[in-house]
Amino acid sequence: MKDLSAAAINVFFADINENRTGSFATQLPSFNEVDMDAWIFLYKNLPNSDKRVSYEILHTTGIHISDDTFLGKLGKGNSTEGKRKYAAIVSSYTGQCKSCQGGYEWLKKADGYLTQIYKFVNKYNEVPGSQDALEPAYKNSQAYSQDGMYFMTKVANDLVGVTGFDAVFETQEGQFNCPKQECKYDIKILNNYNGAWIECKSYQNPSAIPTNQLLKYLSKPIESLREISYYFNKDKLSATGDLQEADGKARRGVRTVFLSIAKEIFNSNRNLFIGLRLRLNDGTLVNNELLFETYCQESDYNNVLYDFVKIK
Repeated sequence: MKDLSAAAINVFFADINENRTGSFATQLPSFNEVDMDAWIFLYKNLPNSDKRVSYEILHTTGIHISDDTFLGKLGKGNSTEGKRKYAAIVSSYTGQCKSCQGGYEWLKKADGYLTQIYKFVNKYNEVPGSQDALEPAYKNSQAYSQDGMYFMTKVANDLVGVTGFDAVFETQEGQFNCPKQECKYDIKILNNYNGAWIECKSYQNPSAIPTNQLLKYLSKPIESLREISYYFNKDKLSATGDLQEADGKARRGVRTVFLSIAKEIFNSNRNLFIGLRLRLNDGTLVNNELLFETYCQESDYNNVLYDFVKIK
């Protein structure tokens, strides 16, 4: 068995006897060389972890560590470092898997989590900030930060024209703490695509978005609300992942924020909001903070003001 020590062989057969739901023992008829390489890799790098028993983790790991190009990108040109970092990603994963006990409720699929990271690294390796954006995956085991990072990779992997990342992930919903001088966006894309700056929020309560961060986005030199996008996680806003239900909940939550700080929002970019040529119910053109506040109160969430709210 690939020159394994007697101790390793004993552990392997002990793992086979872990015949619980989702373990690789249930997949022995399809267990192949790639899976075996993954088991050895996880045994050597995570000797005290039972994650190697999980077939979804084992099989996905096998595919990823057999890709030298991916490992080189993950390790910044060093595939050995890439393997070390990938082991740290698996070790740090705080979510659920089919054979795992417990795990963070919003990280439900280990294979999906690892695959999104794999896609992200292969797609954005040379984009500034991409490596830093993945830090929650391998530098800490803070579940909420990993969830935010995972959601950001899902959004980014379906985008085109990405030019940079500057992501810092909250450790708790609504608590934005940026340790850097900049940190003004999660994702930046070219202006000719829909949304020049993108913020990703894997929130259950959209009204908890940090107001100081929102004001920073709105104060950017933008001429349209379409130049920013706030993406919300549909799975946290709808029990069935329904896009329409999630969109309504997200818009209502953001509207609550607009109602609470309407004057500050208007003054963050007066030209932008005057340029929208909003009108009150009586036809009055909105051109100052008081009229804008009234407009927010009169209008509902299905409004041009909230078109920057997106669902993923």
